Amino acid sequence: LGWLNLDHNQIVTLTKQHFAPIRDNLRVLKLGDNLLESVDASMFDGQEKLNDLKLNNNKITHLPRGLFKNLSNMHSVDLSHNEIESIDPDCLPYPTILRNLCISHNKISKIHPDLFKHQSALYHLNLSNNQIKE
Repeated sequence: LGWLNLDHNQIVTLTKQHFAPIRDNLRVLKLGDNLLESVDASMFDGQEKLNDLKLNNNKITHLPRGLFKNLSNMHSVDLSHNEIESIDPDCLPYPTILRNLCISHNKISKIHPDLFKHQSALYHLNLSNNQIKE
């Protein structure tokens, strides 16, 4: 299975065990419009082929360090319309070919100076509708 759409469900929690049977081939994972409040730090372990991830329209407040650490094929991440207050630089994939990152409509008030330090391939960044002050 290379493409999995779980949008518009009532999913509250997920762990890496949920994706264990398909992790070797999964390229696109859509989890938008659910009830996720948090994401386990090891949720995407072993999913090296994953390149498009949608976690938009959930209730996520925090992204753990290392969440995307081994996702070197990640092209696009959508975290819009959540309740994220900050993003640690160690959360984003490295090394990476991340080209699109959408973190609009969250509660981010400050951008860490090193957040995009290793994101040289980043082409599209959407930070609109946050609470950024500096």
